[in-house]
Amino acid sequence: MGTDIHGYIEFRLHHTVGIWCGAINIGPMAERYYNLFGYLFGVRGSGDKFLPIASDRGIPPDVAEVTALAFQSFEGEEATWIGWREFRDAIAAGHSIHAYQQSKYGELRAVEKQVSLVEPDYFTAIGPLPLGPGWQLIVDLGDRLAQHYGEERIRLVVWFDS
Repeated sequence: MGTDIHGYIEFRLHHTVGIWCGAINIGPMAERYYNLFGYLFGVRGSGDKFLPIASDRGIPPDVAEVTALAFQSFEGEEATWIGWREFRDAIAAGHSIHAYQQSKYGELRAVEKQVSLVEPDYFTAIGPLPLGPGWQLIVDLGDRLAQHYGEERIRLVVWFDS
């Protein structure tokens, strides 16, 4: 049986400090992509080749209501989240990423450069993380939200089934 990803791209309005809104349900668009699942979230993929970027974070305490309801009704597993800048850096850079820290207001700030624990030829062999049409659409929609609200106000909250 395969593993599917579910979740939402969330955003915060400019005039609010902590209220997140669920914008886009990624489930219908996101193809199964185990290398991406493993690289970003530690689910499937090549988790033995590198340290996942955003694994085991759980559902954020300030999660959008629509996202929380979808997660509760689905009874998903292995929930986590990733900030938009963190996500974009990861898919663009492959093995070389920034470490992030969340402020008390929920904003992510880069704190240091780190290198994931990747076999030296892993990303050379696959090149940049190639995205299917569904994942490319998710990236494009998230980028549009980031242009309007700012990268620090966009995140991806996900969970998996199998």
